[in-house]
Amino acid sequence: MKKVIRNGLLAVTMILAVNSMEAKTANTEVSPVSADLDYIKGGSKITIKDANNKIVYSEIIENSITTSDEYQLPNLGQGTYTLEIEHAFEILIRPFEVMERSTKFYSDQSYSIFKPVITTKGKQLFLSKLSLNQESFDVLVYDFKGDLLHKEQISNEVEMNRIYDFSEIGEDKFNVVIQSKDRTFTQSIKF
Repeated sequence: MKKVIRNGLLAVTMILAVNSMEAKTANTEVSPVSADLDYIKGGSKITIKDANNKIVYSEIIENSITTSDEYQLPNLGQGTYTLEIEHAFEILIRPFEVMERSTKFYSDQSYSIFKPVITTKGKQLFLSKLSLNQESFDVLVYDFKGDLLHKEQISNEVEMNRIYDFSEIGEDKFNVVIQSKDRTFTQSIKF
């Protein structure tokens, strides 16, 4: 008799646990998110980050998407997210929220981050960066062994243009790192 009661309690407990899990799943799952995106060029990268800045989705777009197209984002649970559309020289940031039956993009909170442009001529390094919000960032140049050759902190400049001369240094391979509060851009160069 004890065995029958114990098995019955175990069965009830398992049923309640499964029902509880199904209820939680049903409350957090939504259908795919539709987004009218301004434009996405072929080769652009789409990244979705959650409220903790953790990447929950990433994809490289093969073909261009225009304003007449509707892009289907993956199934996302309810919460706040950011959609990042990365082009060659710019990253568009679009915050949005997924609710139970709808998605809301916050256009008034959208902004762009412009990537640095790094070129060389001879043993000179040309660095340009547009920063509309005049954010502070560090420029770090390392040799191929990882030794720091140059460090500069730049702030309060909308359009930054620098020329660095490395003609006195025998090395010809460098890593240039641009760090801001929440982004790091790295590019390897060879003179």
